[in-house]
Amino acid sequence: MPARGASASRRWLEKAGRSLRRPATGLFDTSTWAAFVAAAARRDDLTHAFTVTDSLVEYQQIVARLDPSLPTTRLYGDHLRTFEINTTR
Repeated sequence: MPARGASASRRWLEKAGRSLRRPATGLFDTSTWAAFVAAAARRDDLTHAFTVTDSLVEYQQIVARLDPSLPTTRLYGDHLRTFEINTTR
């Protein structure tokens, strides 16, 4: 199940992707990492992959399975929940 606030997080990522002006992707539910990695492997236009997790170990394990030339960023779930709270005020 996606983390609480995933819809606000997805909107943030879509906005970030537009600001990058290049296709980016994001993993919000780390239990679906295998499908995420498989989908990312089928795309040759991705320029960045974001992974939402508070666990460094989880992040490292997922990133190790992605194309090493694809830049990645770990986003903390707590940070995105704070973002959601601040955007709903």
